[in-house]
Amino acid sequence: MKKKALVLEGGGIRSAYLSGVLLAFHQKKLTGFDYVLGTSAGACCGANFIAGEPEKNRRILEDYLTGRRFVRFGNLFSKENIVDIDYLVDEVCKNHVPLNIEKIRKAAPTLMVTATHYQHGGAVYFNSREHDIHEILRASCAMPYLYRKQACYRGERFIDGGMVDSIPVKKAINLGATDIIVVGTREEGYRKSPDLLPNWVHRLFYPDSPQMPQVFELRSKRYNQAIDLICNPPQGVKIHFLRPSQKLSVSKTTRSKKRVHEAVELGFKDGMKFTSEKGAASFVSQISP
Repeated sequence: MKKKALVLEGGGIRSAYLSGVLLAFHQKKLTGFDYVLGTSAGACCGANFIAGEPEKNRRILEDYLTGRRFVRFGNLFSKENIVDIDYLVDEVCKNHVPLNIEKIRKAAPTLMVTATHYQHGGAVYFNSREHDIHEILRASCAMPYLYRKQACYRGERFIDGGMVDSIPVKKAINLGATDIIVVGTREEGYRKSPDLLPNWVHRLFYPDSPQMPQVFELRSKRYNQAIDLICNPPQGVKIHFLRPSQKLSVSKTTRSKKRVHEAVELGFKDGMKFTSEKGAASFVSQISP
């Protein structure tokens, strides 16, 4: 039997677009996946989606991550977090808009969460059935430079999964998925540019991780390779690529509630259009989430 996967790109506040797309997918019952794979904010959105509660993503983004509590540019020249991932995980996802851990664990799709191992610099993929969901999301979202520390889990340290696998489509294929939807947060034609910071800067900020300079150096190449794989999948694999129909007005650190709402609305519109296209029906679940 063919395996189906949904792959969600990260992107910080750009995940507002994902939020809208997933609202449309939920409304149209496009939930028939074996795996949902997400990186960073994409993993957070995927968690609420497989729980059947995608509206929580919109609430989190619009009501708790805009303003000055989550993104604090005033901390740029201090040792404090510029992007407070601990606030997102420990206050928002546990108290204000809590993740439904039981539903996530029991959901038909398995959630796969991407993180970057701080010491060896490779990708690590956690699944929602075996790991502490809050902690693996913290690991996946630990933005370098903006979140001033690494996420610690089971005695090891991790940073943002987007450093090595922003769009985990290759992992989906390796899991046996042959029918895949990828939802990106960048417009058509986008290619990631090489890192502008010299290696000595990365060594200065991450002195106990010898692999970190190479992680930054290879990031754009790995991202663009994922795009190439999506556009040229291997034989026997079909990939549907849904991207913003126009360039998003939000960045990964946008604090404007209006712009975030606009990105959600664009995602919903694009998602609804996608659900009516040929091929989308094969992902419709016959079981209510």
